[in-house]
Amino acid sequence: SRGGAQSPPREQKLVNRSRLPISVSLEPSLEALAGHDVTATNGAAPLIIPARQTGALSLTYKPSKRARPFVEDLAVIVAGGVPRVLSQLQGACLGTEVKLATDNLSFGTVTQGSRTMKRVQLQNTGDVGTKFSFEAAAFAPHFSIFPSEGFVAPNQDVKLEITFHPTSLDPDIRVERVRCVVEGGGELALTLTGSCAAQEAQEGKLEFRTAVRRTAAQSVTIKNTTIKAWHLKPTIQNDFWSGAEFLEVPAGKEAQYVLTYAPLAMSTADAPHNGTVFFPMPDGTAILHALEGVADEPQPSGAVTVSVPAKAAHSQPLKVTNWLGRRQRFRATVAIEGEEDPGVTLKGPEYIDIPGHAEREYKLGFYAYREGTTTARVTFTNEDTNEYLFYDVTVTATAAGVIGELELRSPVRQRAAHAVTVANPLDTPVTLTCSCPHAQVTVPATLEVPAKGSASAEIFFRPVLVASEEIVPLTLSCAELGTFTYNLKLASSAAGPERGLVFNVPLGSKEVHTFKFMHFLNAKADYTCEFSNKSTEFTCAAGVTGHPAGPEGMEQEVEVTFEPTRIGESFRDTLVVKSATAGEYICPVMGRCIPPKPQGPFTLTGGAGAVSFKNVFGSEMEFTFTVDNPAFTVNRTEKIPAKQAKSIAVQFKSTGPDAPTTAKLLVTCGETPTPWVYYLRAG
Repeated sequence: SRGGAQSPPREQKLVNRSRLPISVSLEPSLEALAGHDVTATNGAAPLIIPARQTGALSLTYKPSKRARPFVEDLAVIVAGGVPRVLSQLQGACLGTEVKLATDNLSFGTVTQGSRTMKRVQLQNTGDVGTKFSFEAAAFAPHFSIFPSEGFVAPNQDVKLEITFHPTSLDPDIRVERVRCVVEGGGELALTLTGSCAAQEAQEGKLEFRTAVRRTAAQSVTIKNTTIKAWHLKPTIQNDFWSGAEFLEVPAGKEAQYVLTYAPLAMSTADAPHNGTVFFPMPDGTAILHALEGVADEPQPSGAVTVSVPAKAAHSQPLKVTNWLGRRQRFRATVAIEGEEDPGVTLKGPEYIDIPGHAEREYKLGFYAYREGTTTARVTFTNEDTNEYLFYDVTVTATAAGVIGELELRSPVRQRAAHAVTVANPLDTPVTLTCSCPHAQVTVPATLEVPAKGSASAEIFFRPVLVASEEIVPLTLSCAELGTFTYNLKLASSAAGPERGLVFNVPLGSKEVHTFKFMHFLNAKADYTCEFSNKSTEFTCAAGVTGHPAGPEGMEQEVEVTFEPTRIGESFRDTLVVKSATAGEYICPVMGRCIPPKPQGPFTLTGGAGAVSFKNVFGSEMEFTFTVDNPAFTVNRTEKIPAKQAKSIAVQFKSTGPDAPTTAKLLVTCGETPTPWVYYLRAG
């Protein structure tokens, strides 16, 4: 049974086999049973068992306290006889007995912010294990216990850790009778007392100085004079200082605790940053050091040195870091050292927003019209806190490269044009000098650009020779804006034929037309003139000379003669006028030869005269001459060399006063069926 409980009754059966009733008395055992808290149902009265029947002795065990196991003989007297042992009784009372080693715990004086811990034993001297539970909330706010609840085995102890960590100054801190409930064993009570004293800093203070957002470190020496190692947890007041979370100090030795000062805001010697580092000792005392820090103006976040060509836009990235855990907006300002050059632009966006503990790139734009070095400080300022960071930037503008390419393509002798626009950022007008080394490119000698304005220069290209793509430089320069260089991509193709010449000539005659062309080369050039098909009907001078021409060119002429040798319309050829330096001109020529037209009248004075006749054929020919009036006489035949003329003598002798004085001279040859007709008249 357990203490305070009652076990179920136990019965001892007895049989009476006699013919008479008998009595059974527990008188010999009553005193012993009472000593073990065992009672009989009948009490001291004897049990009467009728003849040949059964009876029962009923015993109840109801202990009032813990009892060790026992064995007791159950002696009875039957029918007034002598005592005899009927049976043995065995029993025990198992109980819970839990107690605290002490019910009053004093911690003495502890420095504010420090703590000390003491242990107290919870002892179970009972026979069974049991659960316990303290009212943990009753310990707060100055005390705490671990564990606040649990299980304690029989004949075992549980070590309870009571920590005193006062939160306010008080000479008498007391918690009365904190209740502990023991399952099956009642309640216990624990009283805690202590006092809290103010922190006192060590003499002197630790002084730190560094640039804002940089670090400075110092060490604090902690000496352990005890025989136990210390495991300290320092407390630092002010987030600008940091150190290790724990400090191990071996028994009888010293340890260095490193403090790092990393300020995120500027301060001065008159208004420094202040803080403390607090070392709570295991005995409840503490070591306190005062901290003082001065954060000077920030150091440069970086120095950027870069070289870029003049007249080329450049974007320089600058990394801007937000050192706080919240979003910051920075205003960017650019301060250029020395006299500001209006031909230099160095700027970027006015503001940049950066999330907490993030980094963003700021695009700083640079453009310079001429060579030179620009030094500036780019500052990013939080206008709410006046905290800032900055970069020192040096940009060297080197000689400008090629700004761009202009493409000019044209057939020879035709003009292609392109405009080049120049902007002037200055407050005064500038004059640029324009030049291009190519003979067929025409540029203005100068270009006037107004202040804060722009102007365009017209570039003309009139090629004279067919050429594949060629690249030549175009420069526009002035002292104020430097040199603008462009690449001209020039290409020319062959021109089509010029306007052709058309001839319509009777056989035996010739016709002269003039081929006119423009000579554009600004230099003397000798042209050769020839017909591509080598026809004999068309002739011209072997060459012509062109003199230096201006941008609009100079007109040149070539006379072309058409002298056919046969009647027809199929006379075609091509006149090619060509110069190695001035180009090639192509002129189609077309001729038509019609039957000879009558000529005259030719007057014969004094009865004699002559008619000039030319052999237009390419070889010597014999021509036949006849007249239709016998008064006129002429040699019957004549041989005339090729391409030569001969005077044909004609005589007139009148045959009478009324005879006709006119005649028709016919010239024929085997090469053509059509005669030449000349009219004659006597003068």
